[in-house]
Amino acid sequence: MIITNIKKLITHKTVNISSKICTYKDICIGINRGKIVKLNTDFKLNRIKNEEVIDAKGKAVIPGLVECHTHTVFGGDRIDDFERRSRGLTYMDILKAGGGINHTVKCTRESRDSELIKTGLERVRKFTANGITTLEIKSGYGLSVKDELRLLKIIGRIKDESDIDIIPTFLGAHTFPPEYRENRDKYVDIITDTMLPLVRKNNLSEFCDIFCEEGAFNLAQTERILKAAKKLGFRLKIHADQLTNSGASLLAAKYRCISADHLDKTDRKSILALRKAGTTAVLLPYATLFTGHREYALAREMLDNGLRVAISTDFNPGSSYTFNLFFCATLGITQMRMTVEEALMAITINAAYALGLERKKGTIETGKDADLIILNTDDYREIFYNPDPALINTVISKGKVVFRNR
Repeated sequence: MIITNIKKLITHKTVNISSKICTYKDICIGINRGKIVKLNTDFKLNRIKNEEVIDAKGKAVIPGLVECHTHTVFGGDRIDDFERRSRGLTYMDILKAGGGINHTVKCTRESRDSELIKTGLERVRKFTANGITTLEIKSGYGLSVKDELRLLKIIGRIKDESDIDIIPTFLGAHTFPPEYRENRDKYVDIITDTMLPLVRKNNLSEFCDIFCEEGAFNLAQTERILKAAKKLGFRLKIHADQLTNSGASLLAAKYRCISADHLDKTDRKSILALRKAGTTAVLLPYATLFTGHREYALAREMLDNGLRVAISTDFNPGSSYTFNLFFCATLGITQMRMTVEEALMAITINAAYALGLERKKGTIETGKDADLIILNTDDYREIFYNPDPALINTVISKGKVVFRNR
């Protein structure tokens, strides 16, 4: 495949932690076997028989988006929770009353595999239409040995049937299921002694995530799970400091987690610890907006102190129902004082770092996967100024066209 007539190609360098972008003008991209093989101003067309040629028509090209934190597979919805929140109930009020995550757990357990696969694939297609070429999907709505393994296997089925890359993450430590609400340490035992070994044995995920928060897993319980997961060779993640400054970020730094996510309440001490540990901060500003909170993560302070920052939708049924990663990046610009260049990094190369995929994804460089977006504008900034999916013309994943905006 050759992509010709690109007015501007916008990308970053994999090893560049700064926000400085690389702009190539009037360039072509050569793709072979799903990889970028050449960036040049002049190509001899049809040098390979039946080679596909795509005319970018003088528009801009950017890397395919990396979506590094979602809860895409679930049954039912949480419209009732949305309505309750409009009457003043908080996230914790709903959770303590038995709503929230446990409502979705009930609906998911009651859903047939075929239903979860069908809705999961439909959501993956919506992500693809929004420019995502790599998508992380967490379990966490099963909360039993049988149902967590089942969800990870379903995510695996969706991965096999999708045109984009799907990254499964084990989140058995999402919250405590109703049957263990009064015996929480027993559920932690089940995660450490049964779930984690089975997930590893069956090669269902290389990542283990934990929701460390008031009403969910406390620091001691989180550390038990981190120790067990690390011993088994999992790469570690934490939902940290979303609602309270609990010290979860410091724990993420202690265990050198690949990412610490949310961080709305994280302080400067934690920021410095995360930077030193090499952890990527994954910020989820639409969740903050959707739940009616006013305090966003300190992205500007994180960036100024050298902490790598990614942005995600946090797509889930209760607190962040959106497929539009560009809009989430716009919130990073307008609410968290990020520059446009930093916002682009946050949804491409930095998000790839949050999944350990920085050598394959997130930038347009020779040798990397050919994951690209052709825009309907020659000014990439417009997609943040007006985060409308209609500005996406073509999405390419590993050298294959997976979406065209007709």
